[in-house]
Amino acid sequence: MMTAVVGKEDAAKCQVFNCGTETCVSYEDICKLVGQTVGKEVKTAGYNPKDFDLPKGAFPFRNTPFYVSPAKAKQVLGWSSTRTLEGDMGWYYESYKAAGQDTKDIDFSADDMILSK
Repeated sequence: MMTAVVGKEDAAKCQVFNCGTETCVSYEDICKLVGQTVGKEVKTAGYNPKDFDLPKGAFPFRNTPFYVSPAKAKQVLGWSSTRTLEGDMGWYYESYKAAGQDTKDIDFSADDMILSK
């Protein structure tokens, strides 16, 4: 998307563009994609975050639905997507492992609290 700015600097100047897929992807969809990528079974559970005393910044980060769309980039920059989340998931996972994230301890206490209710 950044290369789409070349030659359109005046139109892009001081603008904010969302980088995202053109397909609506739910958190559950992302969980399934991650599971497929890493070869693990995925279990998801829905909950109302207002029912719990979660710390600031805890998932889902917002109490309302959140969507991003690249429509502005398509209109202003003439950008079009050539990638998919499914196609890039392996790259994301390899980068995650290369950063050592796969060996860090993870605090699942919020998950445990939600699932025990």
